[in-house]
Amino acid sequence: MKKLSILAFVLLGSTAALAQTTPAEDIKVYINSQITDAVTQLTRTDSDLQTQIKTLEQQVATLSSIVEATNLYDTAFYFDLSSDKLSAEEAAKLTTIIEFLKKNPGAYAVIEGHADERGSREYNIVLGKQRAESVRQIMVDSGIAVDRLGVISYGEERPVCIYSTDDCLHLNRRSQINIQF
Repeated sequence: MKKLSILAFVLLGSTAALAQTTPAEDIKVYINSQITDAVTQLTRTDSDLQTQIKTLEQQVATLSSIVEATNLYDTAFYFDLSSDKLSAEEAAKLTTIIEFLKKNPGAYAVIEGHADERGSREYNIVLGKQRAESVRQIMVDSGIAVDRLGVISYGEERPVCIYSTDDCLHLNRRSQINIQF
């Protein structure tokens, strides 16, 4: 902006000298109006550029958050058989998501609860909900507003592993967190 002021001053000064040597007064008026228009346009352009820069910075920040959220997508937390309590090790994995949500107040987390195939469909739906609510409570206790955390239970309906082995069934006893904006 300072450069624009100096440029305008130099142009006005040289124009004034030119206008004094030119007998036609209308040339002086014309040149001064052209300079004023040019300075106004430069100022407007500078302001527009600043606005565009701010908009681009906001877009970059939003895109960076989306990339970070993508890296957290479908993060799973595993539970023991018939349990809705996370082990200390699994609960510690929530720290990354909690910090992300604190940094991104516009983000929303959907916590899914899942169960393995053992038990009735109704039992597994309830257990899945309890698991998701258990994760949500840890997040609320860590400072995340409850209205930014949704809970849904799929029970046994969305297994990640379809075999009836202990290792496979363990993978289905989980909560997953999906970040949305």
